[in-house]
Amino acid sequence: MEPLPIDKYPVRLALELEPGPYFVLPDEAALRQIAGRLKGDRVLHSRVGFNLDIAHWRLAKVPVPSDSDTTLKERVVHAHLSGHHRRAHFGDIPPLDLNAASDFDPWLDLLEGIALSTQAREASPGFSGYVSLEAEAAKNVEIVQQSVRQLVALL
Repeated sequence: MEPLPIDKYPVRLALELEPGPYFVLPDEAALRQIAGRLKGDRVLHSRVGFNLDIAHWRLAKVPVPSDSDTTLKERVVHAHLSGHHRRAHFGDIPPLDLNAASDFDPWLDLLEGIALSTQAREASPGFSGYVSLEAEAAKNVEIVQQSVRQLVALL
């Protein structure tokens, strides 16, 4: 069987950091290592990036990338936002149940800057501009509704 022509499908893959010792992409060092490998790959460079899950990056103590730190910023394809405890991520809760708005502000500012940056839009693989409200472990619809209300307050 002949391989599919890769340029025919404009699909992008976003790898997600999962904090902890049992995961392949657990911390900032791993993000940077993968970013370096992707930059050097002629096929994957424009198709693979990162899902910036704010809770996960905070738990892994990944600092908000600075304006000059393009290594991570140019790889952000998508982002997730959810509430989380500062020491563990047991499930997605409404953003402001355990967090202050100030926990999210620098990350949302970063994402806004990436979305507005011409350079970031032209970089590969490019930021979608979307931030998903993560509620995959919500116990009921009321928690999802509360999450949406709190996200609106954050924005």
